Amino acid sequence: MQQLLTTSRNLLIVFSLLIAWPASAQDGDLLRAEDAFRYAVADTGSAIEIDWALEEGYYLYKNKLAFESLTPAVRLGDTGLPEGLHHEDEFFGVQQVYRDRFFVSIPYTVVGERPSDMQLEIRSQGCADLGICYPPQVWKAKVSLLASDDAPAKLDLGSDFTSGIGGANADFLPVDEAFQPILSALDGNTVELGIRVAPGYYLYKDKIATATDSQQVQLGRLDLPPGELKHDEWFGEMEVYHGDVFATLPVARATPESTQLSLAVSYQGCADGGICYPPVTRLLPVTLPLATAVSTLGALALAPAGTGGGMVSEQDRLAALISNAGILMVIATFFGAGLLLAFTPCVLPMVPILSGIIAGDGDNVSPARGFSLALSYVMGMALVYTAMPMT
Repeated sequence: MQQLLTTSRNLLIVFSLLIAWPASAQDGDLLRAEDAFRYAVADTGSAIEIDWALEEGYYLYKNKLAFESLTPAVRLGDTGLPEGLHHEDEFFGVQQVYRDRFFVSIPYTVVGERPSDMQLEIRSQGCADLGICYPPQVWKAKVSLLASDDAPAKLDLGSDFTSGIGGANADFLPVDEAFQPILSALDGNTVELGIRVAPGYYLYKDKIATATDSQQVQLGRLDLPPGELKHDEWFGEMEVYHGDVFATLPVARATPESTQLSLAVSYQGCADGGICYPPVTRLLPVTLPLATAVSTLGALALAPAGTGGGMVSEQDRLAALISNAGILMVIATFFGAGLLLAFTPCVLPMVPILSGIIAGDGDNVSPARGFSLALSYVMGMALVYTAMPMT
């Protein structure tokens, strides 16, 4: 019964499409499915990434997207579908849909000998805001697989990603040939990030970022040069880089010794021919020489680019104090901090207890006796918090 209802509903959608198509097509308002829903496919070595580009006024249903490997040696894992937009329509009720631009990542495993390419079947269904829904679409894409995990990702275009780029056989560089990041140490506290951009390609300024999981360093703000203003059909008004770009990255050190550091460099770029690559992250090594400063760990990491300092967190200030101040100054600082903690809201539950202790002495408690009891409580709190950092 459920299958019959599903079949009837799909037939109703197709029938409504066939009725409305001629009038809309004559006005030039309705695009063909392959023009309304475009995609590019790339292999990262362990996952198939699909970059969808939907024309304005068109959307795809999230629960209608499905992917299947037609190559027996390649087995797809669970598809990483992003969160969609809330949508209600007369055909399917409450749904999640995708508009404009979104990415899909599909992990895969290879059984036996690794093939040079695979056939990917993509099933989808979408609609136009005009009130027309397309029949379910089935597309096939040939994906070039990487020879090994560390080989550059080769971008391959799906057969329906042809609008304005010269067809499915257009020749675009692999992402690691179009954009080549390089790290070099300028000194013990500064790293230079350079990204070579091939002619005919460009990088988005706000997509460039760096990160590290090292506990011995903190990264400052990446100081990028001004870019060119470009009106992008996907992201609107953006700053981009045509040609090579160089940026400095301040590094705060916990120890002065020379150290090997790994930085994760993230970026995203496009070709002037009309395609955009998925965001990529590359892990790059750099050797930092002997540091010239090790006491500005918090300040350097939080300072805005191009300035000599910035807002420092209380935690970093206390850490610097413990490292550089004498023992008496450290004791006095933490004694004062413990004293102030007695007046914070988190100790309010102790007020009834303290009141009970004072009142427990009887009706004739003198002000001096009450003060001494309260002082004992506050001093005990202060001494405990003074001793804790010393242990």
